[in-house]
Formats: sequence, C-alpha cells, structure tokens
Amino acid sequence: MGGHGCAIASTSRSSSSRSTCPCDNPPIRFNDTFANALLLRAVQAMRYTPSCAPIAYLALSIVAMGLAFRPRFSGDRRWVGSLVLVTWLFALPSVVLVPAADWRYALWPVVSAAVALLLALGGAKRNGWRLRGALRREAR
Repeated sequence: MGGHGCAIASTSRSSSSRSTCPCDNPPIRFNDTFANALLLRAVQAMRYTPSCAPIAYLALSIVAMGLAFRPRFSGDRRWVGSLVLVTWLFALPSVVLVPAADWRYALWPVVSAAVALLLALGGAKRNGWRLRGALRREAR
C-alpha cells in the first residue's frame, strides 16, 4: 500500500514516483467572507419557515391548477397541467422512496410548482381579470 494507506495508490500501475491517489487533493479553504456569513445567517433564519417547506409548494400547485381551469383563463392549460402533474408524480413516490428529507430530493417539485403557478397567474392576468375580482364573482 501507499504511505498513507490508500488502496487506490497501491493499485496504480504508473511508473512515476508522483502519487496518483485522489486523496492527495489540497484541503478546501472555508469561505469566511462577510457576504458568505450574511448569506448563511439569512438561509438559517428561513430554514423553518413555510417558504422552505415543499408541502407549501405542492399546495400552490393545486392553486395553479384551479386558476388554469377557470373559464376565462387565456394561458396554456396544457403547460400548467403538465407541470402540476409532474410535480405530484415526482413528489408522491418520494415520500416512500427518498432516504432523507433533503432539499436535493424536493427541489424539482418545488421549482415545477412555482413555474406552474407563475404560468397560471400570467394567463389569468393576460385576460384582464384580477384574482380579487374573480374571487368576489365566485362568492356571489
């Protein structure tokens, strides 16, 4: 084996005296700038808010679907519907299959739900009706 016990270095067939072990990478220096400290504080403060909860975005995707299937919607219902469908088809099996509640597993449903909501709101505004007016009309 190599001098530090790495099995990869001992199986290397190069005849050079320089080690080809991937363990020889230099250490990565911690980012200790003021901007990074400010960003870390902001992210840690948002960590347990609803804006970082994937279930909130799943609820917003249902709102997007409701807006898209209103009669006066002028956007593309297929785009909104397909994004909402993909959001749910990705998120539901994740409840059982994902090994940890981690952002890397929830990022795509969050992004697709947000895009679906933006598309639904854009189609709703393009036709000239506002959300408040639409809600008042439904209440009558």
